[in-house]
This record gives sequence, structure tokens and C-alpha cells, in this order.
Amino acid sequence: MTRLISTAAVVLALLSPSCAVDGGEGGTGSSPAAPAGEEQLCLADDSPTDWEYPEGPYGVEEGSVFANLELQDCDGNLVRFDEILASRELVFLSVGAGWCQPCIEEAGKLELGFHRQYCHRGLGVVQILFQDDSGGPATKHFCKEWKEEYGLTFPVLVDPLFVTGAFFDGSTAPLNLLINNEGVIEWLNVGFEPDELVGRIEAALPEAE
Repeated sequence: MTRLISTAAVVLALLSPSCAVDGGEGGTGSSPAAPAGEEQLCLADDSPTDWEYPEGPYGVEEGSVFANLELQDCDGNLVRFDEILASRELVFLSVGAGWCQPCIEEAGKLELGFHRQYCHRGLGVVQILFQDDSGGPATKHFCKEWKEEYGLTFPVLVDPLFVTGAFFDGSTAPLNLLINNEGVIEWLNVGFEPDELVGRIEAALPEAE
């Protein structure tokens, strides 16, 4: 994970159904907040004591092992990817920006349509924000506003240095990845395609009991 893309080179632009990664103007939409008191829903169990993150080499393509990234959450706490992956069957990782309209559309569906629908079957949902709604580097403050607006109870992280830019093939967002419990990227796609995501998640997770 050596390639960093500077946010200083932001050029305001917006595409649909995906957004130009170079930046753009937009704003957060509106989505019903999660019911009060449900922030603890589907928190992962403690990591297995004998579980170790897969060794490299790491890559950015389907079939390669996802690097053990360490990013800050909305409160400034460092979160490593292995802490999320260790007790999950599958992780749905969404990477986007606050100015990106398809990212906004996706954020409005992540909680109810994916996290609450599949967390009991072993799905972990994580969202990474690399820019805010004006094209600047994502901050903890923006992260908190984003998480509150969409009622998100799963981890939301900030990537102001755009380390995740290494995964973008082109210049569009959001980027969605499905990563199995061996750290392998099973699926990588640019743009929000909920039907395909649901199909792939259903196929990858154990049947509901």
C-alpha cells in the first residue's frame, strides 16, 4: 500500500452513477437516523485468540490479500482492519467522499439494507471517507456529522491522505470491496450497484439459521 494520492490536486467534478475521485461539490442527503439505543447492534465478538492477519504480499486487485490498514475513526481512535475482519465471515468495505452523490445514496442504504440485514450472518460493514463535502480531506468532525446524519452504527473511518486511492482504477467513486475472512478481496467494483452487492453477499455468507 505504497501509493498515496495527494488531496491537494483536487479538481471539482461529479459523475454518475459514480463520482470523479478528483473531488467535487455536493452535500449530505437525508436518511432516517437509526433508532436510539441500537448503537450496539451486531457488534462483532472478540477476535479469536489464535487468529492472525494473513501475511503479504498484499495487492489491490480481486484475488489479492487486502493490506491491514490502520485509520482513525470519527473519535480519533486508530482502527486496524484485522480488528474488524477477525470475527467476521465477510467484510463489505465502502470507500467514498462527502461530495459524491452516489456515495451519499449508498450511505443512506448501508445501515438498513446491508449492516442490519446481514450482520447476524457474519457480515461486517465499514465505510471509509477520504474527502468531505467540499473536496477537502475528510476530518473527524465531518465523519461524526456523516455518521449521525445517516444513523450509521458500524465503523466509519477517515482517510485524509487517500491511502485507499491505490485501489481506484480510474477516477470514480464509490469503491466497494468484499473481503473474506482470509483477507482475500473477492470482489471490487466502482459505483453503487446494490442488486449485485446483495447477490454476492448472499452467495458468500452462511445461510441464516
